[in-house]
Amino acid sequence: MAGESRTEIADERLHFRRDFDVPLDLPEITPTNRMPVPTAGPAIHASIWNTPRWRRHFIALIETERARGALFHFAPVFLGAGAALYFTAAEEPFLIALIVVSALFTLGILTAKERPALRALMITGALTAAGGTTAKIETLRVQSILLGENISTRVTGRILSMEKVGLGYRAIVEVLATERPKLKFQPERIKITLRKAPFGLQAGDGIKALFLLRPPTGPVRPGSFDFSFDAYFDRIGANGISLSEVEKIAVPETGIASRIQFWFEQQRTKIAERMRRQIPGQNGEMAAALVTGLTGGIDGETNEAMRVSGLAHVTSISGLHMALVAGAVMGIVRLLLAAFPMFSSRFPAKKIAALLAFFAAFVYLLLSGGGVATLRSFIMLGVMLAAVLFDRAALTMRNLVIAAVIILIWSPHEVIGPSFQMSFAATAALIAAYQVFSERRAKRLETRTPNPQLWSRAARQIWMFFAGLALTSLIAGSATSIYSAYHFNRIAPLGLFANLAAMPAVSLIVMPMALLSVLLMPFGFDGFALFLMGWGVGVMLDTADYFAALSATGATGLMPGSALLAFTLALVLACLFVTRLKLAAVPLLALGIVLIFFRTFPDMIVSEDARLVAVRTNESNLAVSRERPNRFTIENWQRAYLAGALTVPAAEKAGIDAFECSKGYCVLQRADGLRIARAEDRDILAAACADADLIVAAFAVPRRGCGIDGAKLISARELARRGAAEINFSSDSGTGNPLIEVSHVFAGLDRPWQRHRAFSRAARNMEPYKARPKTVQATQP
Repeated sequence: MAGESRTEIADERLHFRRDFDVPLDLPEITPTNRMPVPTAGPAIHASIWNTPRWRRHFIALIETERARGALFHFAPVFLGAGAALYFTAAEEPFLIALIVVSALFTLGILTAKERPALRALMITGALTAAGGTTAKIETLRVQSILLGENISTRVTGRILSMEKVGLGYRAIVEVLATERPKLKFQPERIKITLRKAPFGLQAGDGIKALFLLRPPTGPVRPGSFDFSFDAYFDRIGANGISLSEVEKIAVPETGIASRIQFWFEQQRTKIAERMRRQIPGQNGEMAAALVTGLTGGIDGETNEAMRVSGLAHVTSISGLHMALVAGAVMGIVRLLLAAFPMFSSRFPAKKIAALLAFFAAFVYLLLSGGGVATLRSFIMLGVMLAAVLFDRAALTMRNLVIAAVIILIWSPHEVIGPSFQMSFAATAALIAAYQVFSERRAKRLETRTPNPQLWSRAARQIWMFFAGLALTSLIAGSATSIYSAYHFNRIAPLGLFANLAAMPAVSLIVMPMALLSVLLMPFGFDGFALFLMGWGVGVMLDTADYFAALSATGATGLMPGSALLAFTLALVLACLFVTRLKLAAVPLLALGIVLIFFRTFPDMIVSEDARLVAVRTNESNLAVSRERPNRFTIENWQRAYLAGALTVPAAEKAGIDAFECSKGYCVLQRADGLRIARAEDRDILAAACADADLIVAAFAVPRRGCGIDGAKLISARELARRGAAEINFSSDSGTGNPLIEVSHVFAGLDRPWQRHRAFSRAARNMEPYKARPKTVQATQP
């Protein structure tokens, strides 16, 4: 800057303000303070104009973001990051440590008022620490008890919710007592399957029966969904099935809030049953699911078609359903009030409609079961309707941010679940795109002359409807595909076209008729509405079947956690920034693609119960150790590892890359000569140690194992404590000996949703429980 005068600096600043529209807090240049800058010696001008030009542009963009309130949008990002760091930590953090860190960052905010960059850093740290603290508090608040071992016990409980599944019923039961044996650590709730149920059994009734209870399972492979984590925060300590006739009994009365909840559950079941009677087949099951959230009657083929075609989001009651219900109520109320000009001119018709829409959404929340996705959508919708009541714009990023903050404070564990991630990713992407398109449209309207021709306006409206639907599907689908690929290892290749074909029927026929049928159902006039709804659902299912038949499997393979982080940061920057800082998302997007390109797949995978072993062959197939492997597990492995066909065990000599099984012992020889075995009986351990290089033992292993120089042993105890395992093979460059690297799901059992695993018989290196044979005492003649 040497040789420049303050007048030149002032001129440059004026151009700077004009280009970026940034109000910089710099002193004004007047004739009295205009002084030349020294041309030699140390720099004494400490303002921003001494910095390089690129830095000035960056600071100007940051100031623009701050002036437009975009920096506030990052609050839930840092809160969620803190919660995610807590839930993914290998060891349980101490609450006092989290509180101290939060307090230190808060103190840093107060002491860094004159240093904006340091203050921003302190705010970031405080929000991240606050996210971890709220996550820890939620974990302590829940304190669920998870069952550690399979057990049969007689349960006395109260039905909380119930739905029909196939030929039986599935229910959530509040456990009141257990006997024969009496459980010392009794779960609060259990999820059970009833083969038969007493006539008229419904929510709020008491039951008593003998159940076989099983603990919640862990991930089927490292990095996949942890069912025990969700069970912990849902307070469901076990899954079970009835072993005896279910007896309906009287149980103690509950409070008024619980009775209201049970009444809504009963109405929910009645609505679903009426829809099934009026609409036959899978159309009726889907219609019931769209209104009540009871999806148990939808068969596997229909679910698979919906997933492959990209229409599975319709079956989950979330933002789409809430918006359609609230939007329909708000539109109808405003139309009715407009018919009374005297009333509309004196009272705020829009606000009245917003209040009634909020009430309708609340009733829909209760009738649909109040699931996590539905509750989250209700909170988002409530914030937007509150904005209408206070004369604010409803669909803004700020309202989405407020809804996200509320959810992250109340239920921070949702941040690492697919439902939360996909919901907010889609909504944030749509709002960001809407803001860009609305600004450009406003500029075009300033210069465009209106077309008075009616047919031209009608054609334009039709075009805008379908173009908006296509853009909505494309933007939301692109944003959610990141998390679909990570959590489910699949995307819908033709999802855009399936949504374009099906969503008009869903938006214009199915959901309006669903709302109308529920309103008319108490009066018995819902027949025609259900008929039209069933027809619309049929169109949607036919569309799903058509595009599912045209689609490939959509398997993407596993996505590394580092790639998910890069894609998430790219999405956050692209959606939350309002200036050219959005372009920072491009290198992050490229980084995510590169990380996926360099991913590697394991050579072998073992299930946590040691019942299933799969080895990846040279043809990218999976050689499995069972003729009929668990379908859910093996399909997850095939999608994650992009595996082809399954090679089942051979009855005779198997050859290379196939298991040969006989009398509880399976062995596979790889092309490199490595022999892998799975043994079910302790008596053959010695022979297995001499025959194989790696053994998966589905039993309690003696302390000596195979000895120091024997085969590598993966025991049932190790799998029970640390979860499913991925194994990679290599060879020592010096000796040529095989190297076996094993990685498990869990590093330890320090987290509350993992501790129950230590109490299983396998984790304690004990043999599975076997009932003692009953002895019959001989009677004397």
